[in-house]
Order: sequence, then structure tokens, then C-alpha cells
Amino acid sequence: MAAVQVQLGAVVETAQGMVRGGIRDGILFFKGMRYGGDTSGRNRFMPPPPPRTWNSVLEAMDFGPRAPQETEAHANLAWRSWIRDLRP
Repeated sequence: MAAVQVQLGAVVETAQGMVRGGIRDGILFFKGMRYGGDTSGRNRFMPPPPPRTWNSVLEAMDFGPRAPQETEAHANLAWRSWIRDLRP
């Protein structure tokens, strides 16, 4: 398998601050960009507020953290505990 060549790309200005992307196979990319602010607490079930601003150049070369996903094993455990609670 050949190594993938990724180069530093352009720095662009957004409403929140400067962002540096990458170039792969001649295509400029920006990964892990936040599209909204925190939606916990008072913001729960509300449209997301704008993301926070930043002062330095944000490196957008990699995706951010993934949202937690339930595995099939976890789903089965949750289902069993729910059924157990329904028994008299």
C-alpha cells in the first residue's frame, strides 16, 4: 500500500478565526470544523449557538472526536434491564 501524501494547505479566514486546511491529491480540505456551539444545559433541544471564536490559526487537518455510538452488545444489555423493570 502506497503512503498517502498530505500537504499543508491554505489558511483562510472564517467568522470565528483563521483556519489551515490540507491538500491531498490536489484537493484542499478542512476537517473537524465546528458548525455550532455547545448544546448542553440551557441550550439542550435548541438550535446550536454560533461556535466560539479563536485567536490563533486552527489546524483543520484531522476530524474531531466522534459522538458516542451504542454497540449491539450495549443495546441488548439496556433492553434486558428495561424488560426486567417491567416484571411484577
